[in-house]
Amino acid sequence: MKFLEQFKNIEMKNVNLVRLPNISFTKEEKGILAEKAENNEQFLQQLVNEGWKKFRDKIPEKKKPVYLERIKEEFEIVKDLGFIDYYLLVWRVINKARQLGAFIDWGRGSAAGSLIFYLIGVTGVDPIDKNLFFTRFISKTRAKKEVIDGVTYIQGDLAPDVDINLGGVRDQIIEWLKKCYPNKVCKISSVSTFSGKILVKDVYKIINEASEEDASHLADTIGKVFGVVEDIEDSYKNSEKFRDWADRYPETYQTALKLRGLIRGKSTHASGYFISYYPLDKFVPVEINKEGELAISYEMNTAAKFGIKLDLLGLICNEIIKNVFELIPEKFEDINLDDNEEVYTHLQREDLMPYGLYQISADCAYRVCKNIRPANIAHLSDVNAIARPGALAYEKDYINFSGEAPHEKLAPVFAETRNLPLYQEQLIQALVTVGFTPDESEYIRRIIGKKKRDEMPKWKDKVFEICEKNNFGEQVAEATWKVMLDSADYSFNKCVSLDTVIESPKGYSLISDINIGDKVKGYNPITDKDEFVEVVNIYNNEVELYEIELENGHKLKCSLDHKIMCEDLKMRPLKEIIKYNWKIITD
Repeated sequence: MKFLEQFKNIEMKNVNLVRLPNISFTKEEKGILAEKAENNEQFLQQLVNEGWKKFRDKIPEKKKPVYLERIKEEFEIVKDLGFIDYYLLVWRVINKARQLGAFIDWGRGSAAGSLIFYLIGVTGVDPIDKNLFFTRFISKTRAKKEVIDGVTYIQGDLAPDVDINLGGVRDQIIEWLKKCYPNKVCKISSVSTFSGKILVKDVYKIINEASEEDASHLADTIGKVFGVVEDIEDSYKNSEKFRDWADRYPETYQTALKLRGLIRGKSTHASGYFISYYPLDKFVPVEINKEGELAISYEMNTAAKFGIKLDLLGLICNEIIKNVFELIPEKFEDINLDDNEEVYTHLQREDLMPYGLYQISADCAYRVCKNIRPANIAHLSDVNAIARPGALAYEKDYINFSGEAPHEKLAPVFAETRNLPLYQEQLIQALVTVGFTPDESEYIRRIIGKKKRDEMPKWKDKVFEICEKNNFGEQVAEATWKVMLDSADYSFNKCVSLDTVIESPKGYSLISDINIGDKVKGYNPITDKDEFVEVVNIYNNEVELYEIELENGHKLKCSLDHKIMCEDLKMRPLKEIIKYNWKIITD
């Protein structure tokens, strides 16, 4: 009992209410603005004003009211939600990095949607010109603050999150932050848990002494929904093969259920740093990691309930860019990267080499880039969007300009990406078009982006309700819902008859007999070959099917959207094949 008596109950108050660290500036940091700013709100306002003075002459007169309204809207939201000091903390880190000689890139993630960040030099992308939404970064209806005894607290797990690439000065910035906030800065722990495929592999190998190959086959029977691996209880319901295994080894399955969710391993977040208002050792549990660094014992999501998280990256690409510009007369800010002919002619070359091209150097992105041959920054962005699992299915339609908008009333949303839904901003636009508010649209995007599959179905009725209310009709509602599904897992809906015969490793089967986790022969856009691929989801859409008879006597039942390979080796939907009299390939 003496051991247990050493532990005391701790009363934890105001969990998930975060007090931002104190933000104070040196005279050097404030510069000439110090005389005009009496507090941090005024200082941020002065930074924005100075940025606007430098930028306003670069935009047409008729568009200036749009920018001024956006500045006003953003600043009011930042102020109302208590994020003034957060903005200044990020600005302070960027400003210090530049003083140390770092090359700061245009920004990463949703922070690029803030016009204020652009004007104060944190990002380098004009969000209005590039049609980026502030609500993706901060949503007024989602974020919350509370004032307790005159002190402002923000809701930690809904605070904004900025990734900062510091290049070669990352270590110096971290040490500088520790001096600014002594005993208040540390790394963040990271944990892996027993779940899904890893869980069943582990228990099968340990309890039943299964081989690695057999354990991997078992793991393949665990399905995915909206790109997320299923819980094993859901797979027991949905996967016949997994259920057969669980019934054959009930003790092993029950052990897996008991282990589910427990910590399997612990490490440290690669780039995340935690900044606390209070001294670490008196506020949160901390530990020394394997590298001898102090880290908060909580993982990232829990840590966010107690303090601010900054992702401080040190990507070498920034150092390469910096070194190049030190060797040439041109300056980075003077080069037009939107459609510079010299830049994009190089990216269109047959003998393009991937070395040194950030993100494009990866095998998949390199191949997509060579196929698409980007001619401007928008095309290059589309390359990165397409070069991802699932989204690769859009590659041929993008190259051939054969994509079709979900509905004519939604066509303007997808026109710039050749009628294909490549970006989450397009999902927001589509939802706003049919009548959702920007904040509601951002909330739905967040559900989809975080792959919260349990919350997806309840929004289907809401989509139909909003479309009916605003006289868009059922077809637009169906199209909007399809955009949501495609955005969730980048997979096309099933569009063939249940009695369609398909090939599996064991021979030919009816598609109605195929389960999640089975393998079927399908076209792989990465290798440009027919290969056996895993079925990650099955949809019953009840779309209208058509029976077509081929010259060789074979018949096929499918929807008008079902794609078939044509004589030029390109996949086209049935409606296009009929309309333009394409000949198809049969085996």
